[in-house]
Amino acid sequence: MRIGSMFIAAAVLGAAAPAAAQNWHRVDGNADTVSYVDADSLRRSGNMVYGYYVNVYAAPINDWVYGSGIRSEFACNRNYFRTLEYTYYGRAGDALRTEPSETIDEHKVPQPGSLNESVMEFACRGTGGTPVGDPFTDAPRFWDQN
Repeated sequence: MRIGSMFIAAAVLGAAAPAAAQNWHRVDGNADTVSYVDADSLRRSGNMVYGYYVNVYAAPINDWVYGSGIRSEFACNRNYFRTLEYTYYGRAGDALRTEPSETIDEHKVPQPGSLNESVMEFACRGTGGTPVGDPFTDAPRFWDQN
């Protein structure tokens, strides 16, 4: 089942790679993390939406990861999402490593008021979001203003 799910997600997402992102939207942020969705990556298949978003961190989560990109499947009508794949980014937004999600089979429900809820609202309903050029240059501006 896991391989089948990954194959379907890859087929629906096609070649929507983070480097090709042209339509970033800041959807939410706090003192630690700012979340951005690539609107060009969003693909609807029935009641599911597949897409890509990036979390940029105010402080690295280890010595080298300043952001994580997440390919996800959003079950909009059932209010859950699954993480399919992670890409880890360096300070300047350079992709360091990509790996499949270890929790691909988990149905995660976004908590009210969370960054995940904001990401899902944007992916499923197109609500919220401020267009930005590059998440890794926008995030420091967000923290300076908030």
